[in-house]
Amino acid sequence: MGTRDDKTMDKMKNNIFLIILGLALSIGTIQADVAVTLNVATAGTLSTLIDPSKKNLITNLTLTGELNGTDILYIREMAGSDVYGNATSGTLSVLDLSGANIVSGGSAYYGYYYTAANNGYYYTAANKITNYMFQYCDSLISITLPNSVTSIGNYAFNQCTGLTSVTIPNSVTYIGEGAFQECTGLTSVTIPNSVTSIGDGAFCACTGLTSVIIPNSFTYIEKEAFRACSGLTSVTIPNSVTSIGDCAFCGCIGLTSVTIPNSVTSIGDEAFSNCKGLTSIIIPNSVTSIGEGTFSDCTGLTSVTIPNSFTYIGNEDFSDCTGLTSVTIPNSVTYMGEYAFYDCTGLTSVTIPNSVTHIGDYAFSECKGLTSVTIPNSVTYIGVASIGDYAFSECKGLTSVTIPNSFAYIGNYVFYDCTGLTSVTIPNSVTSIKEAAFYDCTELTEIHCQMTTPLSITSDVFANVNKSTCKLYVPNGSYSEYWVADVWKDFTNITEEGVTAVNDIKTNKATVYTEQNAIVVKGVNLGETVSVYNAMGTLVQTIKATNDVRIKVPSNQVYLVKIAEKTFKVAL
Repeated sequence: MGTRDDKTMDKMKNNIFLIILGLALSIGTIQADVAVTLNVATAGTLSTLIDPSKKNLITNLTLTGELNGTDILYIREMAGSDVYGNATSGTLSVLDLSGANIVSGGSAYYGYYYTAANNGYYYTAANKITNYMFQYCDSLISITLPNSVTSIGNYAFNQCTGLTSVTIPNSVTYIGEGAFQECTGLTSVTIPNSVTSIGDGAFCACTGLTSVIIPNSFTYIEKEAFRACSGLTSVTIPNSVTSIGDCAFCGCIGLTSVTIPNSVTSIGDEAFSNCKGLTSIIIPNSVTSIGEGTFSDCTGLTSVTIPNSFTYIGNEDFSDCTGLTSVTIPNSVTYMGEYAFYDCTGLTSVTIPNSVTHIGDYAFSECKGLTSVTIPNSVTYIGVASIGDYAFSECKGLTSVTIPNSFAYIGNYVFYDCTGLTSVTIPNSVTSIKEAAFYDCTELTEIHCQMTTPLSITSDVFANVNKSTCKLYVPNGSYSEYWVADVWKDFTNITEEGVTAVNDIKTNKATVYTEQNAIVVKGVNLGETVSVYNAMGTLVQTIKATNDVRIKVPSNQVYLVKIAEKTFKVAL
């Protein structure tokens, strides 16, 4: 038996412990789990079963019975949010409603978004998790829904940032718009086969979500359904799905693989845009169209298979896919939209088939690795043959380009700042070259211009092209016209082509040849003018023919002999 002093000491120790425990509880440094199981026999009476002074201490709550709006509001307050979405001191983290039934009636559980239908307040409906029911309840970590629930409403769990687990019963057939939006702590979710559709943005910005099982009951993945789920690494789309909505997986930067089944026939705008971890994609032949920007900013994408079912590549579909090195466009494609492959800096080659009739503005702009491109004769645009403005601008690796004979129009800034371009051929079908088409093509060394009559162009078409070193080749007989035409005359080295530089040239009317230190012209009409120019375009001599013409000139040079509308090039 201890002494009085020992008992006194023990009592003092106990008192000190109780004082410390009380202080700890009062400042919240110690929070023991408090689990409560209750049956709510009469809807609206939950507040009578849990003393208001204790409701914020309960962490685990299991309920059976009937729950209406009054009860849901009380649960919201226990889980960290009041009727207007303001934070409370509630600590409820685990909520099990599997044995409960939600019924209509009672007070509004939430009042924030005003509509004509609700006057700004939301009420319960039988067997439904209605709109905004648990929005902002950020102390909730786990919730099990009632087995009787048939649908989950819009934004029902929006911004429940602490939620890591949710059990959706097989009775649920629909999950509403933004239902789990910004549930950043949610790591996995199983959508039961009973669910046939989900609303727009249902799991949008669930950044902690690493896996998701999409059931075979789905036929359509709604727009923004998994937008910005940055933790998602892989997804399997079941064979039941026929359509993938706009931005369905956009911003899923951790997504490395995705399997699109043959059941899918359409993929919406930006469906996989900004999926930077995606390295390859196979688009099945069942897909007949994709929206705009579908795979834009997929910077890790190195290969893509475009099926023969495609007729259209939309605006920005592959823009900013900087890792893409090559692409084959099938013969089925007739249209390539604006910015289709914009800023694909790794793209080194591309085959444009003869089926393509339209290449949109900026289609290949800033594809700095592209070294060559052949534009097919099939290309037409807005009723005339052409390519869109800036279509190949800033393709600095492009060294040569062949423009087809079908072209009538070269758009504004089409080859702007193609600093690697050394040679270009402009066909005689071209009737218009627009503003700054070859601006800043500083390495151009030869331009083969096949129009017999020089086009009227603005001074910036060849701005910053070195016109003293770049050779301008023009059709036979066109030298003089180019020599005096605005802008074209600035080229100091204009040469006719289409004839061979030999000592003997024959036409139906004249024979031109060299002999010793002279150019000899025979077979010209009496009084016809014969003009001789040197290679720099300087007139050497002009005479009127009275018989055969013999003109003495310095040797070891190339000369142009113009007779009426024909020009001959001879080497002495």
